[in-house]
Parts: sequence; structure tokens; C-alpha cells
Amino acid sequence: MKIGIVIASLGFGGAEKVTISLTEYFISQGHDCIIYTTIRKKDEYTLPENVRRVNVTDGKSNSYFNRVSCIKNAVKRDMPDVIIVMGMPVTTYAIPACKGLNIPIISCERNDPYNFNGKLITKIFYEHFIKDSDAFIFQTEYAKGYYEDKIKEKSYTIIPNPINTKYVFERNYSEIKNTIANVGRLIPQKNQKMLIEAFSLFLKEYPDYTLEIFGSGSLLDELTDLTNSLGLSDKVFFMGTCEDVNRRIQNDSMFVLSSNFEGMPNALMEAMACSVPSISTDCPVGGPKEIITDGENGLLVEVNNAVKMAEAMKYYASDIDRANSIGEKGKQATERFSIDVIGKRWLSFIDSILNK
Repeated sequence: MKIGIVIASLGFGGAEKVTISLTEYFISQGHDCIIYTTIRKKDEYTLPENVRRVNVTDGKSNSYFNRVSCIKNAVKRDMPDVIIVMGMPVTTYAIPACKGLNIPIISCERNDPYNFNGKLITKIFYEHFIKDSDAFIFQTEYAKGYYEDKIKEKSYTIIPNPINTKYVFERNYSEIKNTIANVGRLIPQKNQKMLIEAFSLFLKEYPDYTLEIFGSGSLLDELTDLTNSLGLSDKVFFMGTCEDVNRRIQNDSMFVLSSNFEGMPNALMEAMACSVPSISTDCPVGGPKEIITDGENGLLVEVNNAVKMAEAMKYYASDIDRANSIGEKGKQATERFSIDVIGKRWLSFIDSILNK
């Protein structure tokens, strides 16, 4: 089977990491797989040698109509058996590009459709185009609910994100640091502003800790100013982006996800798989709640509540043995998301669409 995956880029992000992991899995199972992108970013994941990536607009205009034309030409050349579109906004050019090619299209929601961050026109366009999808994959039941009226008489399934073992590292309990980690783009959705405010409250009782925020984005200057205004310039560090982030956080005291909304957050899943005691906002579309049983294998707190977030951090810091026990249970809880388990579900669904 030849599988084509269309995604905007391979820059550091959850959908991009999932795309690479699934592609590796499909190839390991004897399938041919091609990733089609329209943008090359400065910082991107390193592709294994056996993964083929085609950036369709290399050397060409990246205008909307040229994206559509370039994808169409690339897909016509390769003629995959199925096209997977990673992210509903990407359907705005992937679906018209594949029109008339008689290739089944599976469109995948990778975020919270109730809280779309992009331009209104993009949302209008993709909600128009997705009706031409042959099937859908959602990460949670909650996300699927948004599309109830649009997926009638269409095939769909719910599959959470996979965890690739190459991003998971063993925790060394003799080297635990008084460091709190956060991983995410510096954008309003990720709400590091609330996290910094919560950390400021936390420091009043636990002054020996530091906070490391991994990621880049438009809010760097604003978050830096907030850090300085709270007198935390020697306590909060902006680490930028890196591909080996889990290796750098594996021995941190805890991991915190502060987002207002998420799909199925890879950063949280991977931190838990590394046995790092984890805290997440109980944010829509319900991904964190699918992973964490509050108080058992992690902690869930109310969205945008700095006081509750600080209390959760104190809960871990006040009893390191308890925190480590929760971290170990977090690792166990993520085993059901292994790439072997999740990859098989993807292939099974793809087969069902091809054999309809």
C-alpha cells in the first residue's frame, strides 16, 4: 500500500511529530509512505533516511493556488492509494488538489475545533472542503462532536496520538533536579503567562526551584517582560526549541502543561512516558483527561487558574516519593498509546476505507 500524508510543514509541533512516527511505522510494516509539505521551516524534525518527504513548493511561489497546483502535480505523479490530511486547515488546499484523482481522502482533526486559532476565512473554507473527505480521524470523542452534522454517512474513528519510544528516556532518580518543565509554542493557547504567575506563587514556599520553558513563538518578549516584572529573571528560563527536549527534561521534578485547549498533547504524553510527574490543565478537547486519572497518575487543574496550578506544584514538591510514585503510574498509563498499538489502529482503519 502507498500512503500519502499532506501536512503544512515538519516544524516542531505535535501533528508533525505524529506524522513522522506514523510514517516510520507504516514503512516498518512494509508500506510505501510519502509526506507532502508546502513549507520548509528553519527548525524541523530530522527525518529518518527511509522516510520520503516532498516539499511541493520548493523553488516556487507559496501562494494558495500554487500550493493546490503543486500538491496536485506531486500526488498525480506518485498516485498513492490513500491520502491522509493532517490538520483540518490543510484540507483547504489538499482536498481541491486531489479532486478528480479518485484517491480516498482521510481528514484528521489535530486540535480543538471549538477554539480555532487561525483566520476566520480559513475555518469557513475548511468546513466547506471537508465534506469531500471520504473519512475522518479524531483524537477524542469531544472533538468528533463538533463535526456531528458534517460526518453523517461518512466513516470515522477516534484514535489518540501514539508515543514513539525514540522520544522516551529512562528517569534517573539519583539525578532529579528542582526544575519544572513546560514544552509548547509561546502563543496564547499554551498560556505560559498563567504558568509563570503560578510559579511565582509556588516559589514563596519552594524558593529553590527553577522553571524551564521550551518553545518559541510570538509571545517571547511579553513573557520575558512578565518574568522580569515578577522578579523571576534568575528563576524562569526560556530554552527555545530543540529536538531532544525529553532527554533534557527526563530528570526534572515535574512537567506542567498550562494550555487553554489542546488536541491530544504529545508533550504531556511523552513526559509521562518518561516517568516525570505531570500536571495538566483539564482543557478541551479532553485529551489530558483521556491520559490522566487525577491524583493517581497525574494531576488535573482548572484551566487558567494560577492558584490551583500552584497548589498542584506544591503537592508534588511537598512529597517527592509520592510525586515519583505518581510519575511511575503515569508511565504505565501511557503504555496503551505505544506506536505499535496506535499504528495498527491507523492501518486497520485505512484498510477499511480502501476495502469499502
